[in-house]
Amino acid sequence: MKPIYKIKSSNKKDPYQTVIEVVEPSEFTFAQLRESKAKLEKAQTELDGQLKLERAKLENILKNYPKELENFARLKGEAQMACYIYVESSKKVKFCLEQLNHCKKAFKQHADELKEIKVQTGFEIVEEKPKKC
Repeated sequence: MKPIYKIKSSNKKDPYQTVIEVVEPSEFTFAQLRESKAKLEKAQTELDGQLKLERAKLENILKNYPKELENFARLKGEAQMACYIYVESSKKVKFCLEQLNHCKKAFKQHADELKEIKVQTGFEIVEEKPKKC
């Protein structure tokens, strides 16, 4: 169900200060609650499994690559820091790309919401296009 938009108070001098009331339909069934709980249980099971897998990887590396770990431990200063930064930056690049994708989706959702407000209320704000995500 779509939300319902209503103009609560209009501001002709500054349209950006116009207050829009949003009425969210809030119907649900017990079956939906059960489904939600099942999804949470599945997520918890998956996270528990992922945790066990990551711990097993650590143990495997400790057991099977002790020399490599010693070599890493022997690296000093900049060399060790460079290896660490490389790994951490790789993770952060992946995270940033995922977040930028979420940003792009949120901009589209925002534009769609403004269109729906116009359809339901006749009130329109023309915004600049967002910077490229």
